[in-house]
Amino acid sequence: MKKIMIVDDDEIVCRIAERILHKSYETVSVCSGAAALEQATAEKPDLILMDLNMPEMDGYEVMEQLKQCSGFDIPVVFMTSEDDIESEVKGLEMGARDYIRKPFKADILLKRIEMVVQSEETRKVLEHNADADPLTGLLNRRATAREADTYLQGTKAHGVFLMMDIDHFKLVNDIYGHKMGDRVIMRVAEVLKSFIRSYD
Repeated sequence: MKKIMIVDDDEIVCRIAERILHKSYETVSVCSGAAALEQATAEKPDLILMDLNMPEMDGYEVMEQLKQCSGFDIPVVFMTSEDDIESEVKGLEMGARDYIRKPFKADILLKRIEMVVQSEETRKVLEHNADADPLTGLLNRRATAREADTYLQGTKAHGVFLMMDIDHFKLVNDIYGHKMGDRVIMRVAEVLKSFIRSYD
């Protein structure tokens, strides 16, 4: 079940949103931007539903700080009681996935959240397919080069780089054909996956 973090300084709004969403999603509520920043890493929500206007730290500031966190990739949906086009445009330009007016209707909130969640799942599948070799599921050349650049630029702390070759592989293709060659490559990929960690 997908998890949604609700961020609003009004506890009643949090409770209403929880009641609307609880049948379809796991929910966790926090009452300030600072609490959202603290809890986002620990809770790892699939979506953040956040009030735009909060004391001390508004939704824009929270989103800006979240974007600076390494690996942050959580969609944000803003909610507000204001009817201000400029605020909506600013939020969308910052990367918010949607904008919901308060007070919200239950069916509209559910449908908007569902659309954002589905869109996010589709985006992740497309990104994975763009980065993965279709035969093995391992990173393709472009994605490997990007990851290597990330390490070399020092944005990740440390790592080990392994380069390997399959000896006499051309003979497999020449003698047994390319279908068998593909099977050998797939098996080697399975062996590699079996001894590395999921985040390697």
